[in-house]
Amino acid sequence: MFFNEIPAWFGEELATIALENGGDIIFGVPEQIPGEASGTLQFNSAVSIGNVPSQRYRKQHLVPFGEFIPFVTLFSWIPEVLQIPMANFSAGASGQPVMQIAGQRIAVNICFENVFGEEIIRPAADATLLLNLSNLAWFGRSLAPAQFVEISQMRAMENGRYMLLATNTGPTAIIDAKGRLVKQIAGFERGALTGTAQGYKGRTPYNFAGNWPILVLLFPDGLGGYSHNAALFRIDERGKLIKAYDVDRADLALADYLYNKSEP
Repeated sequence: MFFNEIPAWFGEELATIALENGGDIIFGVPEQIPGEASGTLQFNSAVSIGNVPSQRYRKQHLVPFGEFIPFVTLFSWIPEVLQIPMANFSAGASGQPVMQIAGQRIAVNICFENVFGEEIIRPAADATLLLNLSNLAWFGRSLAPAQFVEISQMRAMENGRYMLLATNTGPTAIIDAKGRLVKQIAGFERGALTGTAQGYKGRTPYNFAGNWPILVLLFPDGLGGYSHNAALFRIDERGKLIKAYDVDRADLALADYLYNKSEP
């Protein structure tokens, strides 16, 4: 069911619950809107309802074969065979604003967008809280839901923000700005998780620089090359360094020959 197909009474009930609790509800729902050339556009979205005017976030990083079919002419049969009901989503626009709710600025991401740390840092810099909404029913009782919590802990720590994790069958959790698990409901348990989340401002080094410092450390000679310097040393019988060769790994055989032929 798309957002525009939700019965009016159901939306009114959600709004009433939010208003009675002095807050807002953010929920995941597919959207279908008129498109220009392709007829209609479908989005995997998060929508808010309650005290403030409704806001939305549309998922940007889509999962191939789950949310869209790459190379449609070759793989158009996959949704029917795998019984995937919605595999024609469009990517949401980049640079979407954070949601402004309950005095907080909330950076929303959906499902496995949470995996990509460098994609989270831009909205996180403008946010006070992070929120992830996920359907983890795909993974059943495997290790994936627990791993997803750990991924969420990493995103919280990288950005110095609380992460609120809301799932259907997996763990639902509150994670603090240092990546510590504050409170959770385990997977496949019905319940309501209540707690306190503190909003934070400012930027961590990772939020500012992203993955570049790590890449520079991993590839000091440049991302395009794999050359590493090595040195061969010759030591006399008293342990004194008497000869050294600074060589490239590709020239180790030649350097070894020079080492053996050199005189002290």
